[in-house]
Amino acid sequence: MSGLPPRWRRTPVDRRLKALGVVFGVIAALVVLQAPIVAALPEMSRIPVKAGLLEFQKVRSETVSMRGVNTLFVEGEVVNRAAGHIELPAIEITLKSSDGTPVRSWLVELTTDSLAAGRSIGFRSALVSPPPDAAQVTLNLAERPGLVGSR
Repeated sequence: MSGLPPRWRRTPVDRRLKALGVVFGVIAALVVLQAPIVAALPEMSRIPVKAGLLEFQKVRSETVSMRGVNTLFVEGEVVNRAAGHIELPAIEITLKSSDGTPVRSWLVELTTDSLAAGRSIGFRSALVSPPPDAAQVTLNLAERPGLVGSR
């Protein structure tokens, strides 16, 4: 038996409650810090967006040097997780410095305006001579210019 007074001894229930609290804390941290984690781990292939209706998958970025000029390639897929047909917005690609400050962004138009349930469409974009201080690539869904309020 332990030399601790009875009120200081931990029971199996106390240990389970503490473990459960740690698990919930980690889950909460992952939800709150999702964007920084995704930016820090570009190899993650699934980035949920638009309240679960659309999802980015197989996202990757790569900088290639051709004839002494750097070119950044960003590619992936957009998947419709909705139960029905959905209109597709543009994709905004943003380059950020290591402290998270945006240094360049642009819109990518998909080759179709809508997508049936369960279907996916690929995208690819290239940027010649990306800013030298760009350290992170982020993706967001964005309104198409000139179509404000239509999506």
